[in-house]
Amino acid sequence: MVRRRTKTCGNMETCAKRLESVDMRGTIKTRFGNIPAHDIASFRRAVLLDDSCFMLTMDFLMNQNGIGGVNPLYSRMVDEDMKRNLIDSTSPSQRENRIVLLPVYLDKHWGGVVFNFDDNKLVFYDPMQTKSMKPLEWS
Repeated sequence: MVRRRTKTCGNMETCAKRLESVDMRGTIKTRFGNIPAHDIASFRRAVLLDDSCFMLTMDFLMNQNGIGGVNPLYSRMVDEDMKRNLIDSTSPSQRENRIVLLPVYLDKHWGGVVFNFDDNKLVFYDPMQTKSMKPLEWS
């Protein structure tokens, strides 16, 4: 089992150096289950993130105060009751959550919806959008 550090990175260079020192033979425990450490190697190569990297990132964000989220695996489920139970298991709608992250699987890549309750806005984000496209925003 890889021991998780709670200290955050100051910049991308610092983060990259820390990732270089991660032992890729262990596993990382997250609220979504154990993730093989070698799966986060994608972070080192700056390629699109796979499911494991995405879940690790979601887990990290959800460990911050005021951020809730939905288990990314919900988007892969067909049964609606199982989907609802999985969503409920992460308690995304807790009153103390100022932001809730909803991962969305879009044609072979991950995107998401961010619900911001501080200003009552919702933003849909697709990382494959071009610079000329603005994220969709609803108030």
